[in-house]
Amino acid sequence: MKASKVGSWFYLIILLGSLEIDCRPGRKKEKEEFKFDTCNRTACEELGNRFSDTINNSILPCNNFYEHVCNRWNKLDSQGRSKYIHRVDVRKLVHGVLESSTIKKDGAIDAADMAKIAYQSCIQNKGEYRREAEVIKHLLKGHGIMSWALQPGASRMNYLSVLNSTGLYPFLNVEVKRTTSSSSRNTLVVSAASPHVLPWTDWQGHGISKRKRDKIKMAYKQLIINVIKLVHRNRPNKTQVAASIMNFEESVAKLDEMWFKRIAGFWADPTLPIRDMQNHLSKKFPLFLLLSNQFKKVNITLKSNQQVTVRNRYHVNAILECIQKTDSNLLLNYMGWMLILDYIETAGGKLQEYWKTFKDEAKFSPEEPRWKELCLVRTGNRGNNNVCSCSIPLLTKLL
Repeated sequence: MKASKVGSWFYLIILLGSLEIDCRPGRKKEKEEFKFDTCNRTACEELGNRFSDTINNSILPCNNFYEHVCNRWNKLDSQGRSKYIHRVDVRKLVHGVLESSTIKKDGAIDAADMAKIAYQSCIQNKGEYRREAEVIKHLLKGHGIMSWALQPGASRMNYLSVLNSTGLYPFLNVEVKRTTSSSSRNTLVVSAASPHVLPWTDWQGHGISKRKRDKIKMAYKQLIINVIKLVHRNRPNKTQVAASIMNFEESVAKLDEMWFKRIAGFWADPTLPIRDMQNHLSKKFPLFLLLSNQFKKVNITLKSNQQVTVRNRYHVNAILECIQKTDSNLLLNYMGWMLILDYIETAGGKLQEYWKTFKDEAKFSPEEPRWKELCLVRTGNRGNNNVCSCSIPLLTKLL
């Protein structure tokens, strides 16, 4: 079966379709024309009132756009639209659509325009919103992280138990290389992800002095501490936990240099049945077992003869060795932190405020073009255009 491509407008339609807009002619309320051109408190509150009237919901969107919409999704059937809730990739798609969309300057504002206006003003509205900590915890639990910002060195789990619960991201990417001849010949592609925020490996090469470097690190540590406080106000040793996350992120970033230093022999990419691949991985890393367990959660049976390619095996093995010798609590802390960073730009509330404060104080932004190759918060595909990055449910259609 061929995978169907779903455009970002599809998710916007789902979003708008969940708002319960009443379009019956006899029920429309006549209101004077409302022009929204400045995001001040009065305008935002007025927009919130009008948007709430349209949606018939008690939560003002200016508290938080996603809480407003996702509360609607949460009440829908779990097999229907609500399956899209809290998926970071969907949030990013909707975020991109609404931010890049133009709003009509003339004529009456329709429901789609209201959604765009509310998003653009309210997602950036500072301040707390209800249950923000619970939303973050829910996001992490959805990825198998039951508790976050744990004390390093106190773990009772081994790394296999952690990965069996969380999956392999953000350490490894699992993608599908599709073949046009037969879907049965599709190949799983495993590569190292190792995302990080700061350019740990090349400060001097980009003209960052030691003084500025220390300022960036201090602001980054404070960002982590602030988020820990937001999620768990009374969590002890926040500074120590934040420092350990930063140290581990730096270690992972240094391993990532293998992508840039293309030493001869590092680019042999073996393709083997997945049951045989573990013989070529660090300490016979049980890739088949871990992926099989992840696939079973969505009712997919991974066959032992499924072909798999390990891209840049030496880099992957370096990541696996790092995982195998690291305390499991620290692994969970790093994985949780990377997931929060994936979510932070579309989160609203305090999270987004902390992220903006970090960039302002550090005078540094990972979104700047010159940092994109070094600061890999978002792990995009590198190289082969035939490789399709997939979520586990999509693999059902591709394998």
